[in-house]
Amino acid sequence: MIKRLWASIKAFFYTPVAATESQPKEITVKLSLLSINNSVPADGASQINLLATAVDDAGNPMVGTQLNFSASGAVLNFTGAMTNESGQAAVTLVSNIVGNAALTVSSADGSVSVTSLVTFIAVPADLTEVVNPTPAADTATTTLSPLEALKDDFNKVVAFIEHGIEVLGKDAEADLVALKNKFLL
Repeated sequence: MIKRLWASIKAFFYTPVAATESQPKEITVKLSLLSINNSVPADGASQINLLATAVDDAGNPMVGTQLNFSASGAVLNFTGAMTNESGQAAVTLVSNIVGNAALTVSSADGSVSVTSLVTFIAVPADLTEVVNPTPAADTATTTLSPLEALKDDFNKVVAFIEHGIEVLGKDAEADLVALKNKFLL
């Protein structure tokens, strides 16, 4: 009788439980978007470079992840890319329309996305390319002394900055100085 009672208790408490299948942990993609240069002239050729990064919950790069890009107010060099070994994909924007442009990067399934705003600024008059200019009636070539040439260059820089401040406001002064250094010096 004790043996039977012991067997019943043992069967009740020591019955093996069927093995359960564990679900693989769902990996969540986190996206970030970095603008390498966020303000360029709206000349249709100057590029804004952006770098999208995909990482998992632990911050590890998501290699080979499909990212989709879309833009409003600018033209993309492509609309989709696979991330590299660092979990990054680069894209460039160009525009000939002055103003803000929005770039959105999203995961392949569209569940995660991030947007960045960039600015295309007016092309200064000094940098505008003239096609088929009408020659002036009385044009004379004059040679400036080195001091006069330096003054003339300085006046061009000042006019460039003043024009930019008129068009864009005080907040764009740093961008204008960077453009001045790129194009005028």
